[in-house]
Amino acid sequence: MKWPDAIERGTLDAMFTFRQYIPTKTGHLVKSMWYMEHAGGGEGYEEEIVPDGHHELIFYLDGRSQHRIGNGAWIDEPGALIASQTLQSHRLRMSAGSKLYGIRFYPHTLYPLLGVPLHLLGSAMMPMDDLLKGDGLAACIDEDVTASFRRLEHRLLGLLSERAMGQSAGLLRGKAMEQPGYAYVDHSVRRMLAGGGPASIKTLVGKSGVTAKHYDELFKRYVGITPKCLSSILQLNSFIRYKNRFPAKTLTECVYEAGYYDQSHLIRAFNQWVGATPGQYFHSRAEISDLFAAL
Repeated sequence: MKWPDAIERGTLDAMFTFRQYIPTKTGHLVKSMWYMEHAGGGEGYEEEIVPDGHHELIFYLDGRSQHRIGNGAWIDEPGALIASQTLQSHRLRMSAGSKLYGIRFYPHTLYPLLGVPLHLLGSAMMPMDDLLKGDGLAACIDEDVTASFRRLEHRLLGLLSERAMGQSAGLLRGKAMEQPGYAYVDHSVRRMLAGGGPASIKTLVGKSGVTAKHYDELFKRYVGITPKCLSSILQLNSFIRYKNRFPAKTLTECVYEAGYYDQSHLIRAFNQWVGATPGQYFHSRAEISDLFAAL
């Protein structure tokens, strides 16, 4: 196992312990597995969660969380859920003492596990039983974090093997997915990730040899959103990551490092994805969003 040091992030009201595992046998599909514990007391912790462009499977060991929907009501999250692509931030309320695990997929690699076009998931937090009933993943976790990671990866390999009659068999061997157009999406997403988000969609479409409309349809199938949306979300998280890494730098200094044209371009991106200005975001409690922007 490749283990970084445990990361502890705290505010006056909450303390989080975070541990991450970079898988070796499923690394072509899974970006990381993680464990988070909210060790703070009191009434829990609330934060506006920023879209980050990745899909995740999330399992609660102890405690629960709620997220707020458009009409202001709070919805209890299930004990095991699929966190799909979101196109706007959402308010999360985490109960004190919550312990949870996550499997973080690349933006385009959840498809072989689910076998359904990702845009059909919408932007909801979906109970895992809706698509992976009886998968056995939730049974892999307990208080032993290291052993839980090992069991999760082993079970994930088993699930992919069970789908060997489908296209996931090629992915299990580390090969390109034998689905129409997947190679175009794989190439484009990895270019975006390597560049921190900014990408010339026109150039990527031109190199693919398919029409812009078909290119968008492929992204919706394997990623859940359009390439333009994904590029913008990844760029925003790249900016957040850079600003947190160099807190002494001004917003203006960080704008160009993240590939924005100017500060007004950055402000429009924050308004679109966060519903706040950059200044408001960095003066708010953003422990979780900051952490996942860095993954």
